[in-house]
Amino acid sequence: MRTLALEPRKPPISHSSIAHALLARVATLYTWDWQEAQRESDAALALGPHSPFALLAAADLATIVGDFGRSERLLRASLLTDPLNPEAHFMLGDALLAAGRLEEAEAEVRRGLAISPNYAFGHFSLAYILSLQGREESVAQCQREVPEGGQSLCLAGVYDRLGRKKEADAALQVAIKEYAGSEALDRTDVCRPPPRHAGLRVARSRISPKGSRHRVHKDDARSLSSQG
Repeated sequence: MRTLALEPRKPPISHSSIAHALLARVATLYTWDWQEAQRESDAALALGPHSPFALLAAADLATIVGDFGRSERLLRASLLTDPLNPEAHFMLGDALLAAGRLEEAEAEVRRGLAISPNYAFGHFSLAYILSLQGREESVAQCQREVPEGGQSLCLAGVYDRLGRKKEADAALQVAIKEYAGSEALDRTDVCRPPPRHAGLRVARSRISPKGSRHRVHKDDARSLSSQG
């Protein structure tokens, strides 16, 4: 916002595109104002059609509203410009996963982890994809690679997908106790994205390592136990 205010009539194109992209991601990931996100995303792309910032912001929104084809195109365009950006690989994995293309999603997440092996969400996302394929190794992925603060929620989602309901419920109860009294709870939507939102990307927008910029209220975890 400050970048735009400094020279509102004629801001530097690259900086202005980045500013609009950041505003688009705020509207997408924090306020869930899709119309505002669309306006800012369109402005970012108009000013910087090849900017990775603008392309990622537009892809965020496209995945959330369920336009996985557009999201995939935007993310692949971003990777042509910035092929070593792990976030773009993880986001592409999300879009492919939401479209039901599990093997391709797994490959993209693994590419992101090859670039950024310590990125907690990447390991969490990989565990989720493996569990959707019915692969028991997803349990070990949660236990071995996901940081301690997120293991219980990771296991809740993985057990849920593997059909191990008692273990899923037990892991979820551990997570609720771990975050009792906390303002926010991480990785809450691993079992199911909230039904009011189309697209799996909303789950990632509300799932992150502790201390990160994406946070979600602890009540969302409790709602999982009532979703059957």
